[in-house]
Amino acid sequence: MTMPTVPRQLPRWRPDLGYTWVLGDFAVRALLRDAPERALEVRLHRDADARLRADLTAACEAAGVPLRSDDAAVEAKRSKANATVLALLRSDDDALDPTAPQVALVRPREAGNVGTALRTAVALGVRDVAVIGGIDPRSPHVLRASLGTAFAARVARPASLAAWADAARRTSGAPPLLLHGRATRSLRDLAPRGGAPLRLAVGPEWPGFDAADLAHGTPVRIDVDPDAESLNVAVALGIALHHLGAGPAR
Repeated sequence: MTMPTVPRQLPRWRPDLGYTWVLGDFAVRALLRDAPERALEVRLHRDADARLRADLTAACEAAGVPLRSDDAAVEAKRSKANATVLALLRSDDDALDPTAPQVALVRPREAGNVGTALRTAVALGVRDVAVIGGIDPRSPHVLRASLGTAFAARVARPASLAAWADAARRTSGAPPLLLHGRATRSLRDLAPRGGAPLRLAVGPEWPGFDAADLAHGTPVRIDVDPDAESLNVAVALGIALHHLGAGPAR
């Protein structure tokens, strides 16, 4: 695979750059621990403390990742003065595991929701996530919101819900479940799944799945109080995964 060339002065992020970045020692440590093959280089601010410097030096040496001092890059990209390290990484897609549970986020519109949904999926035992349209899951804002959990997941961007759903039928033997607030079937009607790997899609919070989307799976709703307008994408995902038995092995 051809590695992208990263300039010293980082531009405004765009999906077509071929690379992205993440700020903060927690997220950078997670990258070097969980996905070192993605890392391109680490840039450190002069305010980084001695222990962080020593830890990152050891981790970068072990992973074969360059470490350099670059106050300007960190200061240009950070939103808080206590962020003293930035890592650059490849932004290409992962290959999803066809034998493992998968969730799809369809046309998500908030970077924070995508990052939190990634954290929720991994926490509940699902490490294969498709993001279809909407926010790019490799944006710095999503990676920051995931608190490093994005590096423990396999993330891909299928061309369409139809393409992902077709693959779901082939690998799981059934159409995917589509979380939809106006579905006639309730999540409570479904027993925890066993056997075939789970395929679950969550649409945008508003207006949700459209009629064309609903043709690609089995709509199912989460029963909520009628006075509640909607659930956050990550909250809805967590409820569904917990109910469907997608949690980590005990």
